[in-house]
Formats: sequence, structure tokens, C-alpha cells
Amino acid sequence: MNDNRDLDIMVSYSDEYQKSSHKIAEASFKEEKAWLKVQSLSVRCLASAVMMSSDVPIPLNGCLGEDKDFTNEDVFESVTDNLESHLQICQTEFRQLMQFPINGPRHTKLKAFLDKKHGQVLINALRATLHIKKCQNNGIESEKLGEKFSHGTVDILKERVAKAREGLAENKDCYPEVLADIVLVTETISYLAIICGVCHKMLKPWKSNLQRKKKKKGHQETKLPSVFSSFSEIFKSLVQIAKEVSQLAQDIIPKFLHEEFQDIHIEDHLTEKENIIHEIHTKATDSYKQSANDICEILKRKIKYLQSLRL
Repeated sequence: MNDNRDLDIMVSYSDEYQKSSHKIAEASFKEEKAWLKVQSLSVRCLASAVMMSSDVPIPLNGCLGEDKDFTNEDVFESVTDNLESHLQICQTEFRQLMQFPINGPRHTKLKAFLDKKHGQVLINALRATLHIKKCQNNGIESEKLGEKFSHGTVDILKERVAKAREGLAENKDCYPEVLADIVLVTETISYLAIICGVCHKMLKPWKSNLQRKKKKKGHQETKLPSVFSSFSEIFKSLVQIAKEVSQLAQDIIPKFLHEEFQDIHIEDHLTEKENIIHEIHTKATDSYKQSANDICEILKRKIKYLQSLRL
């Protein structure tokens, strides 16, 4: 991978600046590659989860070797292990980010993704998905599986939404940060919607099989494992979280519109100060509206999909 960004614009000809500029470019490139790898591995995990639930052979592409027979669960577990390992490395290497200049490159979402536990949510959901597959294959009942999934995913997302809501209510200067949080939560909900679809596809026939066995044995009073009711509640909880995030995205706009831009410093010799402030406000508001609309549209589709998952 090569860095084709133009980061060599000279602000200063001093040797000190040129040296720091080179270090900044290297640090930014390293961070970009790490974040791209997170995204790549995440997509690979989701793709292999879907293929695992459909019993479609997952192409190895040399990742586990070609001399042995590997099951779909083996491939899925390997890719999940790779993602978890990479996230742990990133957690160590990017614990403290280099301060970039205003005219320099922007940081990725990697640190926020890690610090706000979105990576942990994804890993927990993937591990639970693998556990369901193994339970389905072996006929093992895991009573605490739904509880673990909920605690490792739903509870963390609820915490993120609550903090975003508090930030929006208490601090008028935090709109960019709140919007960035909402975007990350929306992306994580999108990932979880796919994973929930995979879990539903495995749990539904498992439940039907257990119900048929109950009817044959005549034990109608025997209760089904709690994993089915637990995941039904998880689906409902994710729908509720998605609705709250959608509402939060919409709430940013009216709050932003009420903010005054009079504290923007305009040089005295410039004319039409009010027009300049109004133009800045209008462009910023339009940008927020577009972002909020995009978020709401994505969440609308995820809510509709999650509501279709019934056990």
C-alpha cells in the first residue's frame, strides 16, 4: 500500500518543520492502514458469518492452509481471532495519538472506535454467533448465551446513546463530537443487524426442531432454552436503540439552529458581517441536516429488518 496523499505543502522552510512533517505523514499513514485493516477484517467476519449460517463453503484464500479440511466454523473463528488480535495491537499502538497540525491530515475513527468499545461490541457479537453455531451442531443448550450477548453488546450501546444524549443536553459546543458518536453507533447497529440476521437464521430451525421433539415425546410442559426468548428481547432492544439514535440525530438540528454565531471573530474592515455569519450558519446547518438525514435513513432500514426477526 502506498500513500498518495499530498502532505508536502510547505508552511515553513525550517529544518525542524520538515522533519516533523515527515513524522506526521508516517504516523498518519500508519493509522490509516490500521483503520482500513479493522474495516476489512470486520467485513470479512460478517461475510463469513453469513456463509457459515447458510452452509456455503467459505473460500480459504490460503489463510489456513490448503492441506487440511476446515469447517466454516474454523474459518469464521480464525477471521474473528485475526480481528480481535488486530484490535488489541491497535489498542496498544494508538493509545496516545500524535497531535496533527490544523493544515495536516485528519485522524481516523480508530481511537474512538476502540475507546468507546465498538470493537468490543463487534467481537462479543461474533463470538456469540460462533457459540450458537456450535450449540446448534452439537445440540447443546446454553442458558446464559443470550445474557452474555446482551451484556456485551446491547448494554454497551445503551451506555453510548445515554452519554451522547447527556452531551447534547449539557454542552452546546459538542455537536461535532455527538454527531461522530452517533455515526459510530449507527455503523455498529448496522453490523449487529447482520449478525442478528445470522443468529436468527440458526436459532429458528433449532427452535423448530426442539418443538417437534417435544410434540413427539408428549412433553408439552417442557420449557425451551432461554436463549430463544433472550434473543427475541435482544432484537427488540436493538430496535429501541436504533429509534433513540435516530431521534437523537434529529434533535441535533433544532438545537444547532438556536445557537448564535455572534462570537465568530470578523475583522472590522469587512462589510456585511451579519451576512457572513448567516452564510456560515446556513452551510453548517445544511451539513448537519444532510448527515442527520443519512443516519435516519440507514436506521429506518435497520429497524424494519430487525422487526422482521421473530423467534
